[in-house]
Amino acid sequence: MDLALAWVVVGGLLEPVWVIALKRFDSTRNLAWAVVTIVFAVLSPVLMGIGMKTMPVGVAYAIWTGIGAVCTMIVGYYLYNDKVDALKLVCVGMILAGVVGLQFVSGGA
Repeated sequence: MDLALAWVVVGGLLEPVWVIALKRFDSTRNLAWAVVTIVFAVLSPVLMGIGMKTMPVGVAYAIWTGIGAVCTMIVGYYLYNDKVDALKLVCVGMILAGVVGLQFVSGGA
């Protein structure tokens, strides 16, 4: 894995942090959750931006959002008992296949 891809992946992995923190802030109005939301809502795209210096913008964004969406769904399942059925798993599989495919056809595999 090249360094640009690593930055984008780490940024994508941080995306669920601010999403969950936002949900926690919304339900508790605890300002600590607001701070966590702001910090990670800034840090996540900044890391993606670092990766985009040497990676195509569309590919970086697709990887970042794909990882963020899949990880947020997983976290929602474990923390909030969000429903996950076979059709959702198929859709998540398609997201992951698309992310891997984009990286492959972009010469990053």
